[in-house]
Amino acid sequence: MLLSRLPRLRDTSVDPREAFAGTFHIAEGYAQLAAAHAQSAAGDLPAARRRRSTATP
Repeated sequence: MLLSRLPRLRDTSVDPREAFAGTFHIAEGYAQLAAAHAQSAAGDLPAARRRRSTATP
């Protein structure tokens, strides 16, 4: 995702350029990242994967 400006942070002591530097991956294993890379390298958009819910009813 590309932004024209960074969102305002609630903590004013943190520089937004540092807070939003790099990439953020949550609940992604190596296999999912490798599959997304392979799809991108083939010229396709990586498929969205649904995260399994671990909540119990």
